[in-house]
Amino acid sequence: MRAEGRNNARFIPFLWITIIADRWLSFRISCSQILVEDIAERSKLAMVVTNKFGDVDTITADLSPDVSGLRVCVELTGLKVGIIEALDIQYTAFTPELSREIDTTCHRLRGLHSFDNLRQWESVHALREIFRKWGVDPSKYRPSPEALLGRVIRGEALPRISTIVDIGNLGAIEMGWSYGCYNRERLSDFIEIRLGKAGEQYEGIGRQTMRLEGRPVFADAYGPFGSPIRDSTRTMVTESTHDLLAIVCAPENSCDSILEEAISRLAERLVRWCGAREVKKKIVKGTLDD
Repeated sequence: MRAEGRNNARFIPFLWITIIADRWLSFRISCSQILVEDIAERSKLAMVVTNKFGDVDTITADLSPDVSGLRVCVELTGLKVGIIEALDIQYTAFTPELSREIDTTCHRLRGLHSFDNLRQWESVHALREIFRKWGVDPSKYRPSPEALLGRVIRGEALPRISTIVDIGNLGAIEMGWSYGCYNRERLSDFIEIRLGKAGEQYEGIGRQTMRLEGRPVFADAYGPFGSPIRDSTRTMVTESTHDLLAIVCAPENSCDSILEEAISRLAERLVRWCGAREVKKKIVKGTLDD
C-alpha cells in the first residue's frame, strides 16, 4: 500500500501539470483568434479576450493623451500631424488577422475607386495640392499613400513587410494620408517637419540615396530620417525595434475628430497586434509643441 501511495503521489502532480499545460496552450491558441470586446478609455486601452474554457483575460496598455519628452515643430503649411509613441512593442513578420483585414480593405477600395479617378479622392487630391504649394511636383515625387493606393487599385497585393509596417500601410490606404513608422530608439527628442535644405540627403528604403532639398522631410537632431514620399534606412523598423514613433500627416482642413479617431485606431492596432504596453499620442498643428 505504501508503494502504491508513493506511485500515486508521483502521478498526481504529473497529471495536474498535464492539465495546466493543456489549458494554457488552449488559452494561447484561442486568445490569438477571438476578440470579444475592445475598450478605449482616456487612460487605458484594453482588449478583453475569452478562451474556450470561459476564462477571461485582458491585455492592457497605458494610453496617454500626450507624448511627454518629445517636441515636434511643424514648419510646413497645410498640415496637421498625429504623433504616436508605442513602447515595448513586439516585432512579428506576419499576423493572419491583420492580413485578412488588409485584404478586406483592399477589396472594398477596389470597388470604390478606379485608377483614373484615384487622384480625385478628397484625401489624395488634398495631399497633392499641398505638395504643389510646397513647390513639389506630386506626379514626379508621388506621396506615399497615393503610391500604395495605386498598387491596390491596379489589383496588386499590398506589400507585407512586418506587422508594424503593415499596420501603418493599412491606415494609409484607409485614410489616404501619409503614415510613417520609425524606430524611436534611433531618434532624438526634437523633430522638425519641414522642407529639406541644400545638401541634405539620406539612404532611402529600397532605393539609392535620396536628395532632399526642397522636399518635405521629418528631421531630428541628426538630420532628416523620413518623408511623406519615402523613408530612410536609419530609422526603419527592424527586428531590433522595441519602441515606435508613428507620424500621421493629414491636411490642415481635415476635422480634428477624424484625425483623433485615426490615431486612436492606430494605437489600438499596435496594442492588439504588436503587444504595445504604453501608447502616447497627440496632434500638432503647425506650431512648436512644448
